[in-house]
Amino acid sequence: MSKTTTHSLPSNESIQQKSQQLAARAERVISGQEVISHKETVRDKLTLIRHILVVFKGKHVPYSTIQQLIKDELDLSVSDFTLRKFCQDELGFPKRFQNKPQVNNTSNTSSIQSIKDAHNSDEKKINELEIFDTDIEDLMPNETALIQPFDAKSALSDLSDFD
Repeated sequence: MSKTTTHSLPSNESIQQKSQQLAARAERVISGQEVISHKETVRDKLTLIRHILVVFKGKHVPYSTIQQLIKDELDLSVSDFTLRKFCQDELGFPKRFQNKPQVNNTSNTSSIQSIKDAHNSDEKKINELEIFDTDIEDLMPNETALIQPFDAKSALSDLSDFD
């Protein structure tokens, strides 16, 4: 058995009467005299220590270690996902599978050779796909070869066969 609650809209008169109160309160919020409380989240708490967290950026310290430090020192429990997401989104920490420039310790000649090999491989793929560049008309049989010319005179002479 479900209970349905219906809400009615306030009247125009009621809104007009209260609009002065809304304007006054809006001014207090904008000026900082009044703070509207909202649900605090773990991200809000992490924002308070962002200047400390940014020190870990690029240091290859596991998030689980940072997570444990926060728990031990601040008595703040934060999930690995929340911490990682905050650090990546807000502080610019690198993502795990982000493409990193690879350092190649081989000589320049082997690098040039691998580039040539890749180019040759690409050319081979392009050549294999060239069959798809052929116009459809070239692939279809010639229509004139399929259609026999209509000869009215012979058609009329053939009608005598049906008498």
